[in-house]
Amino acid sequence: VGSDFAYEDLTLSYTDKYDVTEMTEKGGQYILSLTPKPDAGLSYSEARMWADKGTFLPTRAEFSDRQGRLLKVLTLSGVQVFPSTSDPQRSYPTPTRIEMANVKTGSKTVIELLKVEYDTGLSDDFFTVRNLKRGSA
Repeated sequence: VGSDFAYEDLTLSYTDKYDVTEMTEKGGQYILSLTPKPDAGLSYSEARMWADKGTFLPTRAEFSDRQGRLLKVLTLSGVQVFPSTSDPQRSYPTPTRIEMANVKTGSKTVIELLKVEYDTGLSDDFFTVRNLKRGSA
């Protein structure tokens, strides 16, 4: 991707790639311990994720390398609620600042969402790794 994000970090659903091995609660957060599913093909050996109890949105995730050492820290903040463009009854709480810090190299990449539109009719096929690679050329 040309950043501190790997393609596997840009997933919409962690349930397809990880199993929850433990869940605890602390304050207003759920803390999940995650292990990759055997056929997931991930480069991380484990992950920990913090999710807001009210919105169930992730607020932080820590990813460990194959030796179990902390490799990356993902931080999500600036949650705003955006309406659906096609259904006025629906709205989506969304983090508008997404930061991936690479603990090993000391670098970080920040994504800031300035304009967000939901339910616009774009096909899921638009968001393939092939299209992402083509867009970065």
